[in-house]
Amino acid sequence: MMNMKRMTMTIKREKGDNEYSGYITTINRDRDGEIILPEGLMNKKEFLQNNPVVFYDHAWLFGEGDSKLPVGKALDLFIDEKGVKSTFRFSILADKDGEFANKVKALVDDEILNTFSIGYLPHENVYDPEEIAKIMGARGIPVEQLPRFITTKWELMEYSIVGIPSNRESGMERNDAKALKIKSFLSDIEKYIPKIVTGANEPVKRLSVDEKLASCLKHGRK
Repeated sequence: MMNMKRMTMTIKREKGDNEYSGYITTINRDRDGEIILPEGLMNKKEFLQNNPVVFYDHAWLFGEGDSKLPVGKALDLFIDEKGVKSTFRFSILADKDGEFANKVKALVDDEILNTFSIGYLPHENVYDPEEIAKIMGARGIPVEQLPRFITTKWELMEYSIVGIPSNRESGMERNDAKALKIKSFLSDIEKYIPKIVTGANEPVKRLSVDEKLASCLKHGRK
């Protein structure tokens, strides 16, 4: 059975690029008393290659008429300690007056719609309170109130732009969509690059993903 989880999205529009970015899910305990581990996402590559759809309010299931159609396409997914980020673009229909995607895009641009919700299939849940406490402690998540369960493995089916979030603690931030793409790329190739030489007369130094990202941005790489 597919589940739905709503999060406040961190959104940034790149002028002229029709690209937006933000967290589609975070590690915080949501209003349903559940936690989804970001690193539990099992199908990042398959989702992006096969069917990277973005809807409004899960309209494929709940909507009618044209509202059931996707309004955009996910371009990337990036997993970090806070959650899962994504960059997406709206459909070309969003540039045409009267089209449903156009209405959704206008509300996002006006900062009226500011939240995401994921549609996902849980593959593994942890219900034991002791195991839950261990997982939360290892990740530095406050344990004042344990979740009902933690989803440790899950499959992303789609995500939607929505009006009401489930995650209370995911705050509004502003992210750079292009920087997010570079960071995701560097993270993916990290395992293939064991070391980086920082200078001819300097010792070999291993750089973090953030340091590599800063270097790319500093030298104007696209």
